[in-house]
Amino acid sequence: MKTTISLLTLAALAAGNAYGQTTSVFDDGSSAGAAGLALEGESSTTYEQSGITLSASTAFGVFNLTDTGFGPNDEGSGDDSDFFDGSESMVFSFDTDGIFNSIDFASLGGATQDSETATITFAGTGGGSTILNLRDSGTSDISVSGNDVFNNIGYSFEAGEQITLAITAGNGWTLENFTVTAVAESGTFALLAGLLGLTAVMLRRRK
Repeated sequence: MKTTISLLTLAALAAGNAYGQTTSVFDDGSSAGAAGLALEGESSTTYEQSGITLSASTAFGVFNLTDTGFGPNDEGSGDDSDFFDGSESMVFSFDTDGIFNSIDFASLGGATQDSETATITFAGTGGGSTILNLRDSGTSDISVSGNDVFNNIGYSFEAGEQITLAITAGNGWTLENFTVTAVAESGTFALLAGLLGLTAVMLRRRK
Protein backbone atom coordinates (compact mmCIF):
# COMPACT_ATOMS: atom_id res chain seq x y z
CA MET A 1 0.00 0.00 0.00
CA LYS A 2 2.81 2.40 0.86
CA THR A 3 4.48 1.66 -2.48
CA THR A 4 1.25 2.44 -4.35
CA ILE A 5 0.73 5.68 -2.43
CA SER A 6 4.32 6.76 -3.10
CA LEU A 7 3.95 6.12 -6.83
CA LEU A 8 0.70 8.02 -6.96
CA THR A 9 2.31 10.91 -5.11
CA LEU A 10 5.23 11.01 -7.55
CA ALA A 11 2.86 10.89 -10.50
CA ALA A 12 0.84 13.77 -9.05
CA LEU A 13 3.99 15.81 -8.48
CA ALA A 14 5.15 15.18 -12.04
CA ALA A 15 1.76 16.20 -13.38
CA GLY A 16 1.78 19.33 -11.25
CA ASN A 17 5.18 20.34 -12.60
CA ALA A 18 4.20 19.73 -16.21
CA TYR A 19 2.43 23.05 -16.61
CA GLY A 20 2.50 26.32 -14.73
CA GLN A 21 1.75 29.89 -15.73
CA THR A 22 3.67 32.70 -14.09
CA THR A 23 3.83 36.46 -14.54
CA SER A 24 7.16 38.21 -13.98
CA VAL A 25 6.43 41.75 -12.79
CA PHE A 26 9.20 44.30 -13.29
CA ASP A 27 7.39 47.56 -12.62
CA ASP A 28 3.66 48.16 -12.37
CA GLY A 29 2.92 51.84 -12.20
CA SER A 30 4.17 53.05 -8.83
CA SER A 31 4.81 49.54 -7.46
CA ALA A 32 8.07 47.65 -7.84
CA GLY A 33 7.75 44.10 -9.07
CA ALA A 34 9.80 41.24 -7.64
CA ALA A 35 11.49 40.55 -10.97
CA GLY A 36 12.51 44.19 -11.24
CA LEU A 37 13.91 44.14 -7.72
CA ALA A 38 15.92 41.00 -8.51
CA LEU A 39 17.45 42.61 -11.62
CA GLU A 40 17.99 46.04 -10.06
CA GLY A 41 21.61 47.16 -10.34
CA GLU A 42 22.64 44.02 -12.25
CA SER A 43 23.86 43.66 -15.81
CA SER A 44 23.26 39.90 -15.75
CA THR A 45 21.44 37.82 -13.15
CA THR A 46 18.72 35.24 -12.53
CA TYR A 47 15.34 35.31 -10.83
CA GLU A 48 13.29 32.29 -9.75
CA GLN A 49 9.51 32.34 -9.47
CA SER A 50 7.08 29.43 -9.21
CA GLY A 51 9.87 26.98 -9.99
CA ILE A 52 10.87 28.80 -13.20
CA THR A 53 14.26 30.49 -13.42
CA LEU A 54 14.53 33.61 -15.57
CA SER A 55 18.01 34.63 -16.74
CA ALA A 56 18.29 38.23 -17.95
CA SER A 57 21.07 40.53 -19.09
CA THR A 58 21.63 43.86 -20.81
CA ALA A 59 24.62 45.22 -22.70
CA PHE A 60 23.59 48.75 -21.74
CA GLY A 61 24.96 49.24 -18.25
CA VAL A 62 22.73 47.76 -15.56
CA PHE A 63 19.01 47.36 -15.01
CA ASN A 64 17.47 50.23 -13.06
CA LEU A 65 14.16 50.16 -11.16
CA THR A 66 12.43 53.22 -9.72
CA ASP A 67 8.88 54.05 -8.67
CA THR A 68 8.23 55.27 -12.21
CA GLY A 69 9.93 52.77 -14.47
CA PHE A 70 12.24 49.85 -15.25
CA GLY A 71 14.90 49.67 -17.94
CA PRO A 72 18.63 49.64 -18.72
CA ASN A 73 20.76 52.42 -17.25
CA ASP A 74 23.39 53.28 -19.86
CA GLU A 75 25.54 55.59 -17.76
CA GLY A 76 27.27 58.52 -19.37
CA SER A 77 25.12 58.70 -22.49
CA GLY A 78 22.34 61.07 -21.43
CA ASP A 79 20.22 58.01 -20.75
CA ASP A 80 16.75 58.11 -19.24
CA SER A 81 17.96 55.66 -16.63
CA ASP A 82 14.75 53.81 -15.70
CA PHE A 83 13.29 53.33 -19.19
CA PHE A 84 14.16 51.65 -22.46
CA ASP A 85 15.23 54.36 -24.89
CA GLY A 86 17.50 54.99 -27.85
CA SER A 87 18.52 51.51 -28.95
CA GLU A 88 18.58 49.66 -25.61
CA SER A 89 17.69 46.01 -25.21
CA MET A 90 17.63 43.07 -22.83
CA VAL A 91 18.21 39.39 -23.46
CA PHE A 92 16.52 36.70 -21.40
CA SER A 93 15.76 32.99 -21.28
CA PHE A 94 14.08 30.39 -19.07
CA ASP A 95 15.30 27.08 -17.68
CA THR A 96 12.30 25.17 -19.01
CA ASP A 97 10.35 24.76 -22.22
CA GLY A 98 7.32 27.00 -22.34
CA ILE A 99 4.95 29.35 -24.12
CA PHE A 100 5.49 33.11 -24.12
CA ASN A 101 1.95 34.42 -23.73
CA SER A 102 1.97 38.20 -23.38
CA ILE A 103 4.00 41.30 -22.58
CA ASP A 104 2.91 44.58 -21.02
CA PHE A 105 4.62 47.97 -21.26
CA ALA A 106 3.97 51.47 -19.99
CA SER A 107 4.28 54.55 -22.20
CA LEU A 108 4.67 52.60 -25.44
CA GLY A 109 2.25 53.92 -28.03
CA GLY A 110 -0.56 56.41 -27.57
CA ALA A 111 -1.59 59.48 -29.52
CA THR A 112 1.72 61.30 -29.05
CA GLN A 113 3.95 58.25 -29.35
CA ASP A 114 2.81 56.46 -32.50
CA SER A 115 6.37 56.30 -33.79
CA GLU A 116 7.56 54.26 -30.81
CA THR A 117 8.17 50.65 -31.76
CA ALA A 118 9.91 47.65 -30.29
CA THR A 119 10.68 44.10 -31.28
CA ILE A 120 10.85 40.80 -29.47
CA THR A 121 13.08 38.21 -31.11
CA PHE A 122 13.05 34.50 -30.34
CA ALA A 123 16.31 32.83 -31.33
CA GLY A 124 14.69 29.56 -32.31
CA THR A 125 16.33 26.16 -32.12
CA GLY A 126 16.77 25.29 -35.79
CA GLY A 127 18.90 28.25 -36.75
CA GLY A 128 16.00 30.51 -37.74
CA SER A 129 14.82 33.33 -35.53
CA THR A 130 11.30 34.74 -35.15
CA ILE A 131 10.97 38.52 -34.93
CA LEU A 132 7.69 40.08 -33.81
CA ASN A 133 7.08 43.81 -34.17
CA LEU A 134 5.45 45.45 -31.16
CA ARG A 135 3.71 48.76 -31.75
CA ASP A 136 0.47 50.60 -31.13
CA SER A 137 -0.91 50.49 -34.64
CA GLY A 138 -2.52 48.18 -37.12
CA THR A 139 0.88 46.99 -38.31
CA SER A 140 1.65 45.13 -35.10
CA ASP A 141 2.40 41.44 -35.57
CA ILE A 142 0.30 40.60 -32.52
CA SER A 143 -2.90 41.93 -30.98
CA VAL A 144 -2.67 44.92 -28.68
CA SER A 145 -4.99 45.80 -25.82
CA GLY A 146 -5.14 49.46 -24.87
CA ASN A 147 -1.92 51.21 -25.80
CA ASP A 148 0.72 48.72 -24.87
CA VAL A 149 -0.46 45.29 -23.70
CA PHE A 150 0.38 42.64 -26.28
CA ASN A 151 -1.67 39.50 -25.80
CA ASN A 152 -1.85 36.18 -27.61
CA ILE A 153 1.82 35.97 -28.56
CA GLY A 154 1.74 32.20 -28.10
CA TYR A 155 5.36 31.50 -29.03
CA SER A 156 6.67 28.10 -27.92
CA PHE A 157 10.26 28.39 -26.69
CA GLU A 158 12.75 25.81 -25.52
CA ALA A 159 14.77 25.86 -22.31
CA GLY A 160 17.74 28.20 -22.73
CA GLU A 161 16.44 29.78 -25.93
CA GLN A 162 17.51 33.43 -26.06
CA ILE A 163 14.76 36.03 -26.30
CA THR A 164 15.70 39.62 -27.09
CA LEU A 165 13.50 42.60 -26.26
CA ALA A 166 14.69 45.75 -28.03
CA ILE A 167 13.47 49.24 -28.81
CA THR A 168 13.66 50.12 -32.48
CA ALA A 169 12.28 53.67 -32.48
CA GLY A 170 11.14 56.23 -29.97
CA ASN A 171 12.06 56.97 -26.40
CA GLY A 172 11.00 56.37 -22.83
CA TRP A 173 8.99 53.19 -22.26
CA THR A 174 9.14 50.74 -19.41
CA LEU A 175 8.68 46.97 -19.17
CA GLU A 176 5.90 46.19 -16.71
CA ASN A 177 5.52 42.41 -16.96
CA PHE A 178 5.37 39.34 -19.14
CA THR A 179 3.55 36.04 -18.70
CA VAL A 180 4.79 32.60 -19.68
CA THR A 181 3.44 29.08 -19.31
CA ALA A 182 6.06 26.50 -18.43
CA VAL A 183 5.70 23.17 -20.20
CA ALA A 184 7.43 20.03 -19.01
CA GLU A 185 10.22 18.78 -21.25
CA SER A 186 9.71 15.47 -23.06
CA GLY A 187 11.74 13.63 -20.42
CA THR A 188 9.30 14.73 -17.74
CA PHE A 189 6.36 13.44 -19.74
CA ALA A 190 8.15 10.12 -20.21
CA LEU A 191 8.75 9.91 -16.46
CA LEU A 192 5.10 10.72 -15.78
CA ALA A 193 3.92 8.08 -18.22
CA GLY A 194 6.24 5.52 -16.69
CA LEU A 195 5.08 6.31 -13.17
CA LEU A 196 1.45 6.11 -14.12
CA GLY A 197 2.02 2.79 -15.88
CA LEU A 198 3.88 1.38 -12.89
CA THR A 199 1.12 2.60 -10.58
CA ALA A 200 -1.48 0.81 -12.69
CA VAL A 201 0.55 -2.43 -12.52
CA MET A 202 0.89 -2.19 -8.75
CA LEU A 203 -2.82 -1.58 -8.33
CA ARG A 204 -3.69 -4.61 -10.47
CA ARG A 205 -1.36 -6.81 -8.47
CA ARG A 206 -2.96 -5.77 -5.20
CA LYS A 207 -6.42 -6.78 -6.36
